[in-house]
Amino acid sequence: MSASTAQRAGSALFWKGLQHAGVKAIFFLRLLVLARLLTPDDFGLLAISMVALGILSQVTDFGLVPALVQRADVNEPHYHSAWTLGVLRAMAISAVVFLGAPLIAWAFEEPR
Repeated sequence: MSASTAQRAGSALFWKGLQHAGVKAIFFLRLLVLARLLTPDDFGLLAISMVALGILSQVTDFGLVPALVQRADVNEPHYHSAWTLGVLRAMAISAVVFLGAPLIAWAFEEPR
């Protein structure tokens, strides 16, 4: 690996690490604000919903962003297709959460 490639890789790693740390810090601050605003019971419901959404998001991840990044010849229809699939994925997750709320509540033994 040449010196310029190693330098670019190191720079990319630094910026990706900074981005990851920034996202985690913002999520942590959001949790602190919500913990302050919500009652403990409501915060528990929020945690349950975050777990359910996290699982569904991971299960339905198509890997479109890495595919677009790795593809050599990306054009406008590829971006439109990825955006449309992302919207359809969000709508499907919303429908599953809405229709599956009783099952999710049962799984977490939540009576509400």
